[in-house]
Amino acid sequence: MWLIHTHTLTLHQATEAERTPYAILSHTWEEEEVSFQDFQDINRARKKKGFAKIAETCRIASSRGLHYAWVDTCCIDKSSSAELSEAINSMFKWYQESDVCLVFLPDLKPSQQPDIEFPRQFPKCRWLTRGFTLQELIAPPILSFYDGSWNYRGTKLGWKSLISEVTGIDSTVLHDPEGLASIPVGRRMSWAAKRNTTRQEDLAYCLFGIFDVNMPLIYGEGPKAFTRLQEEIAKQTCDLSLFAWRQDGPDPPYRGILANSPAEFANCSALKHKIRDAYLTNEYTFTNKGLRMDTAFVTFPGVTQNFVWNLGCSERDDWSKLEIQGYLGIFLAMTAIGYVRAEPNVVFEAGTQRRGPNEPGTFYMKAHLSKLESARIGRRFEGAVYIRCPETVRIAAAAPEALWDQNRLLFLNQGQGINTYIRLGFRSKLGLNSHSAAIIACSTMERPVCAIWELSNPMFSRAQGFMQSKVLADYVAADYMKLRVLGNQASNYATSKAVAQIRDPSTNTSVFVQVELQEHVFEGQRGFVLNIEVSRAVGEPPSKKY
Repeated sequence: MWLIHTHTLTLHQATEAERTPYAILSHTWEEEEVSFQDFQDINRARKKKGFAKIAETCRIASSRGLHYAWVDTCCIDKSSSAELSEAINSMFKWYQESDVCLVFLPDLKPSQQPDIEFPRQFPKCRWLTRGFTLQELIAPPILSFYDGSWNYRGTKLGWKSLISEVTGIDSTVLHDPEGLASIPVGRRMSWAAKRNTTRQEDLAYCLFGIFDVNMPLIYGEGPKAFTRLQEEIAKQTCDLSLFAWRQDGPDPPYRGILANSPAEFANCSALKHKIRDAYLTNEYTFTNKGLRMDTAFVTFPGVTQNFVWNLGCSERDDWSKLEIQGYLGIFLAMTAIGYVRAEPNVVFEAGTQRRGPNEPGTFYMKAHLSKLESARIGRRFEGAVYIRCPETVRIAAAAPEALWDQNRLLFLNQGQGINTYIRLGFRSKLGLNSHSAAIIACSTMERPVCAIWELSNPMFSRAQGFMQSKVLADYVAADYMKLRVLGNQASNYATSKAVAQIRDPSTNTSVFVQVELQEHVFEGQRGFVLNIEVSRAVGEPPSKKY
């Protein structure tokens, strides 16, 4: 860490083991700033406009009995990528360990009534719009403001209420940055929503200290820097408010689970955890398939056909008293490549809406979507297989599970076609015992083909085995179902219609289940519908339908 000697105006390199009291400057960069190289020749440095800030910083530091000062323009050798990376990763710590931080506000005019004018002038200062000054405001224990003529205008703690109102930063954090960890991640992100940086990557790099993360700098990666930041935050916390961002506008209609920039957290300033000081224990990780998490999605049949993911945060002060109502969630749509965020411009607030069953499991959520992936998701019902069945039948299992949309009762198409399997159970109204079952297999690989087997048929156990196979969802060869399931009997089942008789000797009841796979239009996209009909077995099928 390079420090300026406040009397000699020479650079001194302080080691980690050396605790040297110092003042630190927070400011906005202007024309003709003094670089590290410029400062090697003090006479050359004096000729630049930015030198005045350095001189005033050293003068005020010296008047406070400090022999050293730190100014980012000339105390970082930016020609060294290693030194620049160390400085940006250590910035929060350096401001936190300073004895005093001097904030120079060149656009804050001197006033004869400083205490009256400061609340009116301060919110307009450019310093409040810059990315790096966010952590420079929070980290220092002592922070003093100076106007454009270097007149003292008060301290952070003295103007704590005003600063909190203007920036949205919790007053407790302004008093003690150790409180950062107790603030929801999404809320902390909102503090940077209206700030900007010269380099796009710095929108992420300027937030290292706010989230206590460290990352290598890769200038040139553009928006990927903010993606990396969110992934690093996810490694440090279980806080799901990281995903509570909102897109500005309805397009695109589908997104990945991660935000594009801090600006998308602008509406997260009121987020709260459910119970104060409670520990969040949701474990999640990022893989090549996106975010992986063992959780449960909530269904709201009257509200949406998508799933709702409870993010464990709320905007309500009384949320801890309301067990079910009040939480915020986001809409997730099932696709062949994993779950994606639907309606990314809104968040869902749980109230008195009628809830459906929860869907527990291991879910993969895409981190980001390319334009091509977004376009494909918009056509995700092309080639889908929709299941239409009577109330007397229930779907006990479906495979491939990764393509089965329980809310819409359909299989999403994986590519050029799909092989699907469903296991049927029968409700008591039919007079069958609870063990009665049938399996339906259908394929759209070459042309619509379906088959149905009841429990005593040898093909039932073979099909059930493949329903439980982990490779099922990945195997899309056109001859898969014929070779693996139908075997040598393939020619007997190569039709779009099939029927099976389900007998229950204990009740002397028998029903026919007839299935037919047809072309179908679902939400404006061409696919297939598997019609299931059940009728009482009296003579030849079918007779009375259920």
